[in-house]
Amino acid sequence: VLTLLKKYGTLKNYEKKLFLDIEVEELDKLFFEVTHSRLWSAQRTWAKRLLAGKSFTIVAPTGMGKTVFGMFISLYLAKKGLRCYIMLPTALLVQQVSRRLLDTIKSLGLEIPVATHHSLLSKKESEEEIQKIKSGNFKVLVTTSTFIVKRFDLLKDKKFDFLFVDDVDAFLKSSKNVDKVLLLLGFKEKIVEDTFQLLKLRSELGKVLRQKNEMENANKIREKILELEKQIKEFTEKNKVGMLVVSGGSIRSRRTKRVKLFKELLGFEVTPKFEVLRNIEDIYLEPENLELKQELLKVLRIFGGGGIVFVPMDKGAGFAEEISNFLVENGVKATLYKKQKRLIQDYVDGKYEVLVGLASPRSPLVRGLDLPETVRYVVFVGVPKFKISLDI
Repeated sequence: VLTLLKKYGTLKNYEKKLFLDIEVEELDKLFFEVTHSRLWSAQRTWAKRLLAGKSFTIVAPTGMGKTVFGMFISLYLAKKGLRCYIMLPTALLVQQVSRRLLDTIKSLGLEIPVATHHSLLSKKESEEEIQKIKSGNFKVLVTTSTFIVKRFDLLKDKKFDFLFVDDVDAFLKSSKNVDKVLLLLGFKEKIVEDTFQLLKLRSELGKVLRQKNEMENANKIREKILELEKQIKEFTEKNKVGMLVVSGGSIRSRRTKRVKLFKELLGFEVTPKFEVLRNIEDIYLEPENLELKQELLKVLRIFGGGGIVFVPMDKGAGFAEEISNFLVENGVKATLYKKQKRLIQDYVDGKYEVLVGLASPRSPLVRGLDLPETVRYVVFVGVPKFKISLDI
């Protein structure tokens, strides 16, 4: 079709569309080679947006393949010679994604240098990775979002073609992260500050126009706005900047003024709009005589390995430990989740069938596991909740 359209001079803009489809097919083949399954429709849509050069937000529940998408698209772009940065919320997730990335590169017989940094590295490993980052000897970088806060000095002279932020809520806890990401994507500090000034002037213009006899002042502000818009447009037309994808299970962070810089410079908004649903069964049981432990034991014996047990936060770590000990005493290979280097690997290897932890949104067990081949089900022993004292 492409050859015939070229021959008759009727190709027009179809070439862009066609090559985009071809690139998505290439990514799909790479994905299939590693996972033996195809990209699903949402992942193909995300890929098309990104390969068309667009920055955007992904809002979808856990388990929809956001992190896997970030990893594979980074691998695909790095294969083409581009530099990518995957930013994750927890050290545990960084450890898993970087390990999986290295295994994938090895299995494909590729030579793509990867640098990573997280708190679970030994002192020697940490020093080696820091040196790699400092020298720029990598095509894919994987760190937590706190890394750019603490070690931005190692990154400020480097430009990234693609930056994937997993868990935008954790990322937006510091509004300065917005500026840092824009600098890493190739925007100059002056352009970032000019854009922020532009946003403030537009807000100021709105206030001035609501007042009487302020037309002269309004015109001055308009002139400044036009001048800044012209400077920003000239920069974006002359300079190729990187692409940004931010993702989250939900977006609850307070919207800082600096987040609006994304709309102005990259053409997208960080919005809380959901895109998809997931194929998970939600079931609840009402235990007889509130014998929670016995009821839990019955459930675990039915479902077997690959489970996670959560206890409500108000019950505390002591109750979680009590549950873990009860399960062990009754023949279940369970353990209390703690920040240990080997624990997750032991769980994957089958040494433990069940991990027990607190149902806290800050727990790495809640938001830091990327183990779809291991985790099969979750049981909440009691309703997960926040407990707030009314004595205040």
